[in-house]
Amino acid sequence: MKVKQFSRRAFGRLWAGSALCIGAARTGLAAVEGRLELEQQPRADLSVERHYRADAQVIILSMPLLHLTSVGGGSVRWREWAEANGGSQRLIEFLGFSAPERAAGLNRLGFIRELTRTAPGGIRDAINFGLMTASNEESAEEAWKALYSKATESAYTVIEGRIAGDASTSALAHFMGPSSISAERRGELVMMGNRALSAVPVQPASFTVVPLPPPFLNALADALLGPSQLESRYV
Repeated sequence: MKVKQFSRRAFGRLWAGSALCIGAARTGLAAVEGRLELEQQPRADLSVERHYRADAQVIILSMPLLHLTSVGGGSVRWREWAEANGGSQRLIEFLGFSAPERAAGLNRLGFIRELTRTAPGGIRDAINFGLMTASNEESAEEAWKALYSKATESAYTVIEGRIAGDASTSALAHFMGPSSISAERRGELVMMGNRALSAVPVQPASFTVVPLPPPFLNALADALLGPSQLESRYV
């Protein structure tokens, strides 16, 4: 897990990358008051949900050669609620997926879910979980073979991160799962991902930054809600 900086120009690229990353995570991040968990949240004071459609277009020399609609989609959910001590919690989920029947048989999906607890003095703790199809194609030939693939299994990558006070940890694992699974059935992948994470060590962060910045989606939310700025940080 690294502390990174991003500029306003990089927002678009970073947001697109996060689209291929929502599921449940293993719970149990110790906090000053109670335990921060990705499940069993109270009724939200603020709840917003949006759904998106992905289209594809091939352009050569400024001339469109191919245009396909609904080759994939995505969704984002943003929830917030206040705590009795004056702090608050924020849950952000992002999901992105392809539609194989509209995308030359290419089946890709990913999701990320972050829960952050803040106090008047800043972030107190956070937990995040992400899972995505591992796309390892490095050449045009490999990319072509990924289309209309007959493979019954695909490689997936899963990550879980935790921030508590001035320390953070993360765990990263890889596993094989059904290649034809849809975004609606991502709960099955979450279970496989949690089993894979349980078999790998949790790594402490190799840096010291006090106070720690928030995880990626929450850093984006802060940047969108806050005053104009050229640069921000995220873990």
